[in-house]
Amino acid sequence: MPPGEPDADAIQRTLSFLANGGDPERAIGLLEQAVAARPGCASQRHNLGVAYGLAGRWQDAMGAFAACLSLDANHRESRASYAASLLECGHLEEALDQAHQALATSANSAFLHRTLGRIYAATGQPSEAAQSFHECLRLHPDNPRSLETAGDFFRENGEPGIAAQLFARLSELMPESVGAWSKSGGAYMRAGFLEPALAAYRKALFLAPDNSQLHSVLLYASVMSPLESGEDLLTAHRQWQTRLTGLGPEKPFSNSPDPERRLRIGILTGEFRSGSANFFLPPVVASHDSANFELFAYSANPDRDAQTERYIRLFRHWRDVAALSDAEVEAAIRADQIDILLDVSGHLKHRRLSVFARRAAPIQIAYPRYPCTTGLDAMDYRITDEWADPPGETEHHYCEKLLRLPSGYLAYEPPLYAPPVSSLPALANGYVTFGFFQPPLKLNGGVYDALAKTLLRVPGSRLLFQYAIGDFDCPGRPARQRIEDEMVSRGVDADRLLFRGPVELPERLAIVAETDIALDSFPYSGQTNTCECLWMGVPVVTLAGSRFSARVSAAILYRAGLGDWVGESEKEYSEIAVAKSSDLAALAELRRTLRNRFAASPVADGVRVTREIEAAYRTAWRDWCVRQEAPAFPACDT
Repeated sequence: MPPGEPDADAIQRTLSFLANGGDPERAIGLLEQAVAARPGCASQRHNLGVAYGLAGRWQDAMGAFAACLSLDANHRESRASYAASLLECGHLEEALDQAHQALATSANSAFLHRTLGRIYAATGQPSEAAQSFHECLRLHPDNPRSLETAGDFFRENGEPGIAAQLFARLSELMPESVGAWSKSGGAYMRAGFLEPALAAYRKALFLAPDNSQLHSVLLYASVMSPLESGEDLLTAHRQWQTRLTGLGPEKPFSNSPDPERRLRIGILTGEFRSGSANFFLPPVVASHDSANFELFAYSANPDRDAQTERYIRLFRHWRDVAALSDAEVEAAIRADQIDILLDVSGHLKHRRLSVFARRAAPIQIAYPRYPCTTGLDAMDYRITDEWADPPGETEHHYCEKLLRLPSGYLAYEPPLYAPPVSSLPALANGYVTFGFFQPPLKLNGGVYDALAKTLLRVPGSRLLFQYAIGDFDCPGRPARQRIEDEMVSRGVDADRLLFRGPVELPERLAIVAETDIALDSFPYSGQTNTCECLWMGVPVVTLAGSRFSARVSAAILYRAGLGDWVGESEKEYSEIAVAKSSDLAALAELRRTLRNRFAASPVADGVRVTREIEAAYRTAWRDWCVRQEAPAFPACDT
């Protein structure tokens, strides 16, 4: 071997070391020496390209693969790798062309089909991408990288059932991978399989016990479970703050303890964009009393849309804090001298509860977007009402003190694009159509029992399911198949079940209008869906449970004057649905008048609810001022 020329075996050992998380620069240095020593060797150029790619240096990788192909146009591995590097560099059309050329000689390459799948996905060709990923997995079914990449694609393209299967296999192959278990849990959640999701999240948290973000996801999934009591959920949520580090001692505040002065109200959330919160938060923001309350927005979501722009116009003070650390967000809130800080995310996506744990403002309040306690000692209050949290019955479910608003805790803002209320479908169909518009994740044995009993007691009736996942209306897909299996096992013919997949919101409201009565989930009831149904003239049957998440729909119905649609047991739930469906004349009259009744109720009165929230702010602030003015306990003389 000529002096200075790297040993070929050493190069391969270094490449293997690099592929398993070794030192990229060491490998690249050796390979660059090899290329310099043998500039006409195509394979050395290819090896260098692989090393560059593993190190994330895709521009360099692209050049190395191009050089390899210029020396050997028939180098099969380099053609596929060149396509992958072009993809990473954003040259999509050229990447697709190179991948197609590679197919001529590498049709059995799982790596090539995975690359093709990624290119098709990036170029907006999901059907072709799906075919490529399926072929990749056929050729190499247990490759972790392929399982993860394909799983990510199917999850993001409306096939969570397939994604769940792939991530489950990935977890079997990589049982110590937190990411694999976490992705498995997320896909199961999306596909509507709660118990496997909970098991996967628990395994991930066992492997990463200090991961507070992962713990938050598990907590939210736990709220869905019919096996968890309010007390169980409080205990689980209290454990969350024990995973936080670096909080330090609470710092004093310089806010003036004047009980009647104009207050600075901060809202820290990731919800300032399109989503269910946008039917409830804007009325409170738009209706605030600017003479007595000055609003500050702290947006924890890096993404913006048209709803975000609306919020920016509503707030006088807007702060983008998504990229800031907890300490920096706390510093910004303190610099603005916020008196009362609201959380509207809880343990949901883009959560920043860790900022609240640092005690960023004198008073901190949880707005009930999240359907459970936050578990934080530093969260002083939670907004609610007597229907969602009956006095004397649920206080022990929270670490926060409850602020019950007289007219209800939320105000619904109906969408301007909602279609007009239509006539009762049963009059034209000759049969009653029930609707279930909750996520499949909220279905459980008790809900299936109640749905089946209702259908079996109403001859000829149908049950329409609608949810925004891509495989929901496709026969044989996991989410739909499970629903059919559960209902058929309870004696319901499959042809009485109707399914609708994802649509835009105006079309969704039109689907709601196809039904005569909506049936709610329990123990995690609806909120946005319930309001949408009522706005479309479709009454909702609900079961009022023992905790907040099980009483949200009941609270809305009572406030809208529809308390007779609220059951207190599964038996009563079904009996209400059967009885109401038997009187079509009364049902048709309710449908005709329901939108106006709902619009006139406190649920749709944003100004009224906002005044009550502001009164709660003032009461909480006065209490804080009293505590600041209380004299210190005198020292004992010795």
